[in-house]
Amino acid sequence: MKIGIFTFGSMPIFFALEFQISHLLWLVFSLLLGTGYAFFLYARGTRGMGILHRVLFILRLLGVAAITFLLFAPQIRSVERTLEKPVIILAQDNSASLTLGPVDATESRRYRTSVKRLYDELSKTYQVDTLLLGDSVRAGLRSDLQDKSTDISSLFQSVRSLYAGRNVGAIVLASDGLYNRGGDPLSGALSLRAPVYSIALGDTNARKDLRISNVNYNELIQAGNDFEISLQVEAHQSKGHESRLAVYREKEMVFSRVLNIHSDDFRYNLPVILPAQRAGTTRYTVRIDTLSEEISVTNNTSDFYVQAQDMKRNILIVADAPHPDISAIRQSLDVGGDFEVSLSYVQDLKAADITKTDLVVLYQLPSLRERLRAFTSIIKTKPVLYILGAQSDLPAFSSMQGLLDLKAAPTPVETSAMINSSFQAFALPDSLSSVLGNYGPLLVPFSDVRFKGNHYDLLHQKVGNFKTNRPLFSFSLDSEPRFAVLGAEGIWRWRLQAFHAFGNHNVVDQLLSKAVQYLVADTDKRRFRVYPSQQIYANSEPVIINAELYNEALELVNKPDVSLTLLGAAGRIFSYQFSRLNNSYTLNLGPLAAGEYTYSASTRLGSIAYKAEGKLLVNANQLEFQEVRANHQLLYQLARQSGGDLFYPHQLEEMEREIGKNETVKTVSYENATVNDLINIKWFLGLICGLIFCEWFLRKRGGDL
Repeated sequence: MKIGIFTFGSMPIFFALEFQISHLLWLVFSLLLGTGYAFFLYARGTRGMGILHRVLFILRLLGVAAITFLLFAPQIRSVERTLEKPVIILAQDNSASLTLGPVDATESRRYRTSVKRLYDELSKTYQVDTLLLGDSVRAGLRSDLQDKSTDISSLFQSVRSLYAGRNVGAIVLASDGLYNRGGDPLSGALSLRAPVYSIALGDTNARKDLRISNVNYNELIQAGNDFEISLQVEAHQSKGHESRLAVYREKEMVFSRVLNIHSDDFRYNLPVILPAQRAGTTRYTVRIDTLSEEISVTNNTSDFYVQAQDMKRNILIVADAPHPDISAIRQSLDVGGDFEVSLSYVQDLKAADITKTDLVVLYQLPSLRERLRAFTSIIKTKPVLYILGAQSDLPAFSSMQGLLDLKAAPTPVETSAMINSSFQAFALPDSLSSVLGNYGPLLVPFSDVRFKGNHYDLLHQKVGNFKTNRPLFSFSLDSEPRFAVLGAEGIWRWRLQAFHAFGNHNVVDQLLSKAVQYLVADTDKRRFRVYPSQQIYANSEPVIINAELYNEALELVNKPDVSLTLLGAAGRIFSYQFSRLNNSYTLNLGPLAAGEYTYSASTRLGSIAYKAEGKLLVNANQLEFQEVRANHQLLYQLARQSGGDLFYPHQLEEMEREIGKNETVKTVSYENATVNDLINIKWFLGLICGLIFCEWFLRKRGGDL
């Protein structure tokens, strides 16, 4: 049984007393008790009651009945209903690709006016929020078309994060459909379950253009060795022309070839062997001569930087039996000539083999049949990369090192990899995180893991669609020399999948070579260390420099101030002060113009002054000029697959009407129900006090007291 009372506005719409049979019986008992108490007090011994006594009788009856009823502690249920208007997200592409091709100032003004009118009209019915899309997603609608990259998928990720639990009615996306960062926008759009209405901007007509579409190269090479790069050139609407392709090392031409363009959709892949260079970082420029009336000449040039190291490292792979992984690892480390890789099976292993190597790769060792007891002590004097698999003896492995304590799984677990975004031990290519999660599966032999020491996780496990924090590729922070653990077998599959996708193994080669470079790198024993988060930056991303200061006990301290002087290529000098972060320092310089910079940092700890110097490189970001034709097909797919539609700038009034007709874009009502004991309701207690006060007041006035 329920009793409901309606109220008004955003306050609770109604409340209801939840009655059961026991409540009803207690209410009847309370009324009878109140009646008896009032009768005993006011009606007993009198032949009749006047009006005053009748009022006093009723007040006493209700007061006693209410107090008695409260003793049973009934509950009151209140429901609050709120109405939420749909949120329309109006997102404007702010990338530089929209400046390509002819720009009509009149059409631009007409478009801005139409968008303003669309915003005003939609705001009358909906909540309209505006976002700019480009290098990042941020609030706003006023665009300057200066962003150097586009990540459309990040728009949908930001909406999902910022508007979680909100009534997102629709997303209006004004873009040319070109993106050069992030994942597939279609999957992100469909995950929101909100229609996308696309405004198709840009030009889809094919225009004359020559461009360097891609340069594949290894960032780290062996000093003194020739090295190979791969160039990809495209030409559109340029049939019958010829152009010269050249590669420059600094200002010196080191390669040249004339290209004859024989079609209007010309594509050309060219491997180039470049001559050896000295140790250090060198800038290379790939340039293709421009043609007359090209829509863009910015994409005719591409710069890249190569770091040459002057020391080869000896790598020894030790295994108990052959495995496809061994060949894959050996081939990855052989690329570029940075390492001299050798293989020894455990039955042929000698202590001298370990002594003369710089790093030991233990593949599924210790194994179920070989514990390596004779070599354990000498192995611990070398950097080690452990790779686990089905034949690994996990109890023996757990006791051999001080990082992981593992429990074997009944059967190996299939998993893919996920880059740990907080990993900072060394820099990884941006392309690695976007493609690595699609590779696999690897086979993980353990089910339970416990860390015994401090660590960096480079890769985490991803089981199916579930992202976990369980380690897949971890580096120890406590040990000297360094060691790491790749907790799975099957990396040979990654090399095959990389070759199938890109025609090369660069993604896997760079992952393994950078991990090994980190393990064999000499430990830095300097008391004051200053280093950029990466050696090469794009001019659209912030430059971050970190600093560490150690006292005589080699403990991190950050009490003294640390200053930095930055010298640009044009000779301009900038001064900065580091901020403190935990026990170290950090400095965010923001995006810098393309060029080479040198920095000098200084501080003083006690009576000792410290100074550190270095160099960083900022590369011009030309992503927005790599593709010059708008991709309206993507915009159409985003719209149709999500339940929206595609419109052109002159059709914004029609878009407004279509949004109004969409039945999924509607106001949503939310209910929030709460249950409280009646004794906690203040107005009910006030009512009882009022009854008692009125009775007392009337008796006082009538002379009964």
